[in-house]
Amino acid sequence: MQKSKVYYLPALLLGIPLFLYIDSPYFAHYFKDSQHLATLLVGLVFFYLYKRSNSRTRAIMLIGIVVGLLGEFLFSKVLGMYHYRLDNIPLWVGFGHSLIFASVHRIIRRPLFLEHKQKIQNYSVAFIAIYASAWFVFANDLFGFITTLAFLAMLYIVKKSRMFFTVMFLIVCYIEIIGTTMLTWWWPPTLMGTFDTLVSANPPTGVAIFYFLFDFVVLHTYLALNPKTKKRYNRQKVI
Repeated sequence: MQKSKVYYLPALLLGIPLFLYIDSPYFAHYFKDSQHLATLLVGLVFFYLYKRSNSRTRAIMLIGIVVGLLGEFLFSKVLGMYHYRLDNIPLWVGFGHSLIFASVHRIIRRPLFLEHKQKIQNYSVAFIAIYASAWFVFANDLFGFITTLAFLAMLYIVKKSRMFFTVMFLIVCYIEIIGTTMLTWWWPPTLMGTFDTLVSANPPTGVAIFYFLFDFVVLHTYLALNPKTKKRYNRQKVI
């Protein structure tokens, strides 16, 4: 096995804090154009992985950029669910969404994940339930708790991609905790800062449900553009 494959997950986990730190007020104190630097670096990583991917993954990555930016505009600028530090939509976010999609796709195909698929899924779901419950009890994260329950319900329905979405949830939790800690973005104390009864932590635990929707749109956009692949996907057994 190539070393790049072995160290892919550690590289991802170490790279995320670095990129998010670059587009944070802490780094911007020393380098004014830090957000542009983050876009450049994330873009370089994107094109590196793009070159090393097959045609199917490349198509999905390109679709992911468009869907990611449209989703960010809807959820951040239109609905006001969260806000970036400069109150804009950083260009690196489009590359970032696509990279996370492709990264999780690669990770779940590592031998470790394939050999222990059921255990990983079971432990991940248990962690998700405990994590959301603890956040609800200690941070009064009602919004996050509700969206986590919705995520688990969707997870039960989407059997073909259960491993993908459980790993995605864990990665998203990691990203959200680091991003909000770095002050790269923040979530209002209530849903959209409007619904006072839906109290939210910063970040809410169930934010992965929106990545679920992102992944669903990206995948089915690709399948709609590739009818032959869609037929094979529909015949696929539950994984």
